[in-house]
Amino acid sequence: MIWFMLWLLLSAFVLGAFFWSTRILMGQKRAWKAFATKLGLQYSNGGRLLASPDVTGTVDGLRLNMFTERRASNDARGERFVTAIELVMSSAMPMSGAICTASMADMIGALRLDDVVVPEGIAEWDAGWRVRSDNVDLMQRFLTPLRCDILKKIFRMKVLAALYIFDQRECVLRIETADPLNNVDKMEKIIRGFIPMVKSMALTAEERSAMPAAPQAQPQQAPVAQAQTEEPQQPSSPQEDQRYYAPQGLDENATDPSTEN
Repeated sequence: MIWFMLWLLLSAFVLGAFFWSTRILMGQKRAWKAFATKLGLQYSNGGRLLASPDVTGTVDGLRLNMFTERRASNDARGERFVTAIELVMSSAMPMSGAICTASMADMIGALRLDDVVVPEGIAEWDAGWRVRSDNVDLMQRFLTPLRCDILKKIFRMKVLAALYIFDQRECVLRIETADPLNNVDKMEKIIRGFIPMVKSMALTAEERSAMPAAPQAQPQQAPVAQAQTEEPQQPSSPQEDQRYYAPQGLDENATDPSTEN
């Protein structure tokens, strides 16, 4: 009798997790489709009922990629799914570089770049945030107080990870959050809040004229794709494709670009 009760409890837990995850996923798909329609973006439902959606397109001159990825976790499930937002700005830089929160430090540590010390006078810069570049001098000149303030504001948001990475072709801001972003108005507020921040990271005309010209870049993958250390795993069955977003997620303003810890 005891074993039967344990089996019932375990079954109820598994089924509850499945239905909760499916409910979250369906809500996410509806919201992302409505968001894409509202802003004239491209929406994909993933091709299967339990596959995650993605949204691509251009918003205010920046290329937007929004999708979900599987990440390892330390809880009983062993993995979790995160929402990734990428804003891509076509702005050639005279060097390659990456700046990230502590959760992405190991990833950019694998890149063939040198560590960069943040210039003196930049207050409240977290020791866990990592800065790397193939040209230390140019990176330090790039890290003006204004840009550091923007990065500090982004990195202090209640997100799982944040990365700003660039090369001789483009600059990419990548944000990862546990929030499935299933509210259209909130989603638009977040995206439009990040856009002026990304644009403010671009070199000014005066800075560009004072720095060496960017070398001719060879065709290659986008910077963020190069920075990934592993490919997202493809689910082998509908059960593996379940989304296990934590019920509490983030609060209503957690990923609002105007909100800091």
